[in-house]
Amino acid sequence: MVEIMIEEEEKVKKKDIEKHTLVLFNDDEHPMDYVVSCLIGACQHSPLQAEQCTIIAHHKGKCDVKSGTMPYLRHINQMLAQAGLTTEIQ
Repeated sequence: MVEIMIEEEEKVKKKDIEKHTLVLFNDDEHPMDYVVSCLIGACQHSPLQAEQCTIIAHHKGKCDVKSGTMPYLRHINQMLAQAGLTTEIQ
């Protein structure tokens, strides 16, 4: 029983350490300039990088905007959600 609990704890720790990706989805509700501003503020993107991510999401339907650990991405995900953008951590 103790071994199972230790294995589960190790899985949880490993999941927090593993790299995940934050994906931005196109939504047609917000102007591109607004999305660019949000990515600059939340993801610390350069203006060019934010614009490129916005264009990719617009044309392909989604774009990977940030990678990192789950706790790090949760914070950014929450900021973008509060701004009204649709994102998902994968």
